Amino acid sequence: MDADWRGTICIVMPNSHEQQSLSLLLQDLGHVIVGLPNAETFLSRLGARKPSCVIAAVDLPGLSGLELLKELTARQLTVPTILIGTHGSIRGAVLALRSGARDYFDKPLRHRALYKAVSASLGMKPIAVAHRNYLS
Repeated sequence: MDADWRGTICIVMPNSHEQQSLSLLLQDLGHVIVGLPNAETFLSRLGARKPSCVIAAVDLPGLSGLELLKELTARQLTVPTILIGTHGSIRGAVLALRSGARDYFDKPLRHRALYKAVSASLGMKPIAVAHRNYLS
């Protein structure tokens, strides 16, 4: 793991297949992508590092995605964080956004919308992605 996480997108998801899918989706953004299985592993490796963006599942084993977001706030780390929920819950989305999430998505994911949200959180202008089949 690099000592410096600038230019890194951290994907905190317990399912390695979801981590890989998101890594493939986001690989052309030019950032290093690190997959981590839970919030505790992410926080233990975080130290004083600050990633460019965090994408986390709401339903994580141990600390939830919302608790992870609160811990980042407690550490005074302002990191664009996108949470992904498993249930179509307006309440979950409202809680995430009120807790400081940059954005919130339910599954099944809308890949194009997630890609645009990550691009925006990185301060990038969305590129033309119409040719990418998996972004539909």
